[in-house]
Amino acid sequence: MRKKKKKVLAIITTFNPNDIKYDKSFEDFSHIWFRVIKSWQNERDKNLEIDIVVADCISGFKTRKKLIEFQKKSEDFYIDLIEYPFTSSAGNFNHAMYIFKNKIYDYYAYSASDAMFVNKGDLKILLDEIEKDPKASIISPQADNDMAQRRDYNPKKNPTKIKLGEGVNAHIYLFKRKFFEYYDYKWIDILGGPKTESLIPYLCSAIKTHQLLSHRVMIHHKGHHDMLRTPQPLLNPAYKRNFLKMLKEGEKIGLGFEECDLSIKTTLNVFLNHPSINNLKVLVIKTIFINSFFKIIFNYFERIFPYRVIEYVKRFQGPYSIKHNKKFFDKDGYAKNEDLYNFIKKNVFLEKKELDYKKIPYKLMIPRKH
Repeated sequence: MRKKKKKVLAIITTFNPNDIKYDKSFEDFSHIWFRVIKSWQNERDKNLEIDIVVADCISGFKTRKKLIEFQKKSEDFYIDLIEYPFTSSAGNFNHAMYIFKNKIYDYYAYSASDAMFVNKGDLKILLDEIEKDPKASIISPQADNDMAQRRDYNPKKNPTKIKLGEGVNAHIYLFKRKFFEYYDYKWIDILGGPKTESLIPYLCSAIKTHQLLSHRVMIHHKGHHDMLRTPQPLLNPAYKRNFLKMLKEGEKIGLGFEECDLSIKTTLNVFLNHPSINNLKVLVIKTIFINSFFKIIFNYFERIFPYRVIEYVKRFQGPYSIKHNKKFFDKDGYAKNEDLYNFIKKNVFLEKKELDYKKIPYKLMIPRKH
């Protein structure tokens, strides 16, 4: 019996204001994009059909010209030229998802423009791992840098389930179609890039699924070449609601956000791992100190004075950290009712009045081999 061909839509999000008014000092990183595109092209085989879309916004004329020339040579990927100043890759991704909404795929993939597969067959490994777990809706690979201290490459190790309160900087996400069927084929777009990772386990939990982290695939992450030089805002500028108020409402039904920042151990590690006190003697002392005495003391105080301790940690780590409430989730970490799902649908995506993807001007460059 002939094996059914899997269909994947891979969206690579790019933006680079290197030769327009945003920042003339920017370097042209299109050569990195080409390596990313080639890595996805290399994953195709007779049982794997991959439509590749480069979703680009605010790139200058010179950069886009190079991208279009590369497409003409390659002839097998799309370019979504978006005429809108997105400040996050989620905007690019959602726009491409809207364009391809009438085509049915088994899987959808998000790829940062600086994240690339290293070995042919890496995508197949991710597909095999997520297919073996009927409750998984998202899987991510290991990255050789910037993955929230979760690096653990081991070709013999099964995927790890990302629990509520955890997160990982993945740079590449592979989604089952059912995930986007629940969320109207949109990704989290209220945030301007960072901090979406901590919300992902809740999006999965709300639809009684979970996120996986693979240990068998290690991608190369070039790192931060597309970031604007001005500090990236927490919120998408199109978002017009009160973000902190939204988090507080979510807290009432169990939602957590950036919970790693609420850990006393995390706070102490940030302080104690400073280079100025990084010697073997101190390392031994601080390891014993954190894992025994401080753990007992702070667990006690956090139980007796939870809000006082958490408020202190917030001042050290940031104002938006909220710890999830376990009573709203079952033993597997799935939401007990639909309250969380309804809340997420309403609050973690931009409303049409804030941003309507249908009304954004764009030009779709269709490959010759299409």
